[in-house]
Amino acid sequence: MRVIAAVCAFLSAGSLPGALRAAAPAGSYTIEVSDPSIFPTGKEVGLVHDPAWKACALGNHYLVCLQGNLSSDLFGVIHAEQAIAQVIAEDALQSTSSFPIEVSGKVAGTLTHPTAKLQARGEGPIDSGPLVGTGKASLHVSCRATVTIGGFGCNALKMSFCFQPAVGRRDCADTGRQGNSFRTQRSLLMITFQVTTDARNAVSGSGALDLPDTGDHVDLTVTGKYDAKRDLASFRFVSTPQPGVTLAISKFDDAAQPRSGQLGFVIGGQHGAVDLSQVFVDHTL
Repeated sequence: MRVIAAVCAFLSAGSLPGALRAAAPAGSYTIEVSDPSIFPTGKEVGLVHDPAWKACALGNHYLVCLQGNLSSDLFGVIHAEQAIAQVIAEDALQSTSSFPIEVSGKVAGTLTHPTAKLQARGEGPIDSGPLVGTGKASLHVSCRATVTIGGFGCNALKMSFCFQPAVGRRDCADTGRQGNSFRTQRSLLMITFQVTTDARNAVSGSGALDLPDTGDHVDLTVTGKYDAKRDLASFRFVSTPQPGVTLAISKFDDAAQPRSGQLGFVIGGQHGAVDLSQVFVDHTL
């Protein structure tokens, strides 16, 4: 009977191969989604990156273009550098004048179906040869990702520009609704984090998210819970100091080979999910 009891205790302790258990989460972890087969073409995290974005309209003896260097961040916010409204007069010299505009926008949706909205507005002086006065521009556009152009295709662009000469009547150029586009730069992702587990099986720590192809980086605060009975862990990641990037890992099995679990996230304004058994996961104490 003592022998049987000892064997039962041995089995219940999980000492046989195949019954190995993982310890409570501790140490450093790396999750690297670097295999292109995990994110088929057009399904990686896409950040807006178009240094030559432009939208134009034709007025009365002039062409006006809103243009700038568009980019979006890990929070899905679209920014623009060197954003201007450029007015080109239809004279012999093609005289040019410009004034700054404000551009804002947001990326949303999912990895497979991302969307973007973009707005621009501005007002300023114009001195382009025969055109002397004040210009006022506005733009609103909604876009969806298009794999064929490597970015967002916009078929609902609404742009208007009005020129008020120093002397004479105001002239307005209106595009109606026309097409436009801006490009994105796609990237795979890497998550690194370090955690400890307390006596109540609460997990805490810190980490970072990096998009190696775009150079974007954000720090993360990590919390979680270890289920000792099921030998599974869950983690939640929130960007710091600015919230907006979130990740969550559920049913993480550190003893499985390969390690398993589900990773869900909102990065660059886009929702996505990855099966951890299909990616590289490393753990060091």
